[in-house]
Amino acid sequence: MRNFFSGDSLKIQKVDPEEFKRLVAKGLSPFELARHFNVKPRTIYYWEAKLGIKAKRKAPAPKINPFEFEQLYLEGADIRHLMRHFNCSRRLVYYWIEKLGLPLRRPQRKRTKIDHDKFRELYLKGLSYEELAKIFKTTPATLRNLRCRLNLPPRVKRSQTKMVFEMIEEAGFISKQELLKRLGLSRSKVDWHIRKLRSWGLIGRVRLKAGRSGLLSETLYRAGLSNRTYYYTDAEKFAEFLAEQLVMNLQDHSDFARKCRTLKLSLRNVLPIEVYRKIQKYL
Repeated sequence: MRNFFSGDSLKIQKVDPEEFKRLVAKGLSPFELARHFNVKPRTIYYWEAKLGIKAKRKAPAPKINPFEFEQLYLEGADIRHLMRHFNCSRRLVYYWIEKLGLPLRRPQRKRTKIDHDKFRELYLKGLSYEELAKIFKTTPATLRNLRCRLNLPPRVKRSQTKMVFEMIEEAGFISKQELLKRLGLSRSKVDWHIRKLRSWGLIGRVRLKAGRSGLLSETLYRAGLSNRTYYYTDAEKFAEFLAEQLVMNLQDHSDFARKCRTLKLSLRNVLPIEVYRKIQKYL
């Protein structure tokens, strides 16, 4: 059995004098040397005395004259000026402020003068806080506090779902690409609002894709409508638009009546029933 008190298990780290000299020349401190050789700091001090060299010590803490510090501070010197003057850290400056019992000064912020009448007028016109902040050169939070002090009515925030519906309702119909461009929202967020509106039965959706007829595929491609998605609230308006695009982009208008019948039959499997009933009047 191993005897842990015999000293066999202890590994005594010997200090190599040549390596010691090299590390001291490199600029290591006594504590860094002790960590390198895995010895106590007093062993490093022993080798310093033996070899006649001295390891680099850390720079002493800057000396601060309390009377000079107090005079500069009371004359109005700020924290940065004191740090540069005494060549010390911010923490040490605050230490001396507390030790000398000096009043702690907070940085004075420039207050922006806001014309209340102009703010009231622009706010009631419907400008957002961000737009008002650019005009008055301040922050939106400052303007929100001012709105409360002036007893102005709070801004009613429209939901994004309502905004999407109003945009589609205003035009009657709109493509998905145009909707994404106008709203500036991500595709996944717009899809979420669209699913919500469709579940409420407020809008319809059409994906224009090729039917069984090659004529429909060619015409949709020529009109730039192939594989495009449209949302609509006015089926009549969308049917009129679609019929006009299909008729204008027919490659050849010979035997026009037959081609219109072919398009009509092909659209039966592509369009919702409400739009298909409306488009029959135009084809």
